[in-house]
Amino acid sequence: MIQLSRVSAEGTGLAERELGAWCRLLKEAAGWREIPGILAGNPALEKAMTILNEFRLDKHLNTLYRGRQEYERVRKAEIGELEDERAARVAAEAAAKAAEAAAKAAEAALEAERAESALLRAQLAAAMAARTPRE
Repeated sequence: MIQLSRVSAEGTGLAERELGAWCRLLKEAAGWREIPGILAGNPALEKAMTILNEFRLDKHLNTLYRGRQEYERVRKAEIGELEDERAARVAAEAAAKAAEAAAKAAEAALEAERAESALLRAQLAAAMAARTPRE
């Protein structure tokens, strides 16, 4: 990754100057009509500037480029919406599973209460039967 703000066209070595020139072109060329004097003399940069100027003047290429940008923007928005829908669906499924688990737990608690109540009734009946005098 290149941090454009940390590279200068006035670097100490040839490679750094070349990289700095390209970085400056990438950062600032939108406002240029020709390459600044300090960067002049580099055939590759001059060719890149020529292509950029031709692109600016060619309405068809510019329309295609802007159409592609719009397509990418719409596509990213659609993907974002799909991801949001998926996340909502996953959250709804998790909530449904949690509700189902809570319902099962409540049902199990009710069954336990019923069993305890039946046991207490049986114990009460046994105690009453034991106290009843026999003839």
